[in-house]
Amino acid sequence: ACPAALTVVNQSPTDICHMWIAGPQSERYGYNWLGDDVIPAGQALTFPVSPGTYDVMAEDCDFNVLRVELDKDILSPVIWNVP
Repeated sequence: ACPAALTVVNQSPTDICHMWIAGPQSERYGYNWLGDDVIPAGQALTFPVSPGTYDVMAEDCDFNVLRVELDKDILSPVIWNVP
């Protein structure tokens, strides 16, 4: 089990369709951590990660940014609210 995790709580009125989590040294976000899944409005999903610092971004199904945070420390379980 990973000692760190990012729990994304979708408090927005729309689904989160794209979740990007990357090390801050990365030039790109990489792949969509949700794949074909979504985080419906009012729901949450937890992503296990290795302890570290990350750039985190949530987007709706049309790739509109709902929230972005750079250099987010995830050293233990963290709750990340998307307004």
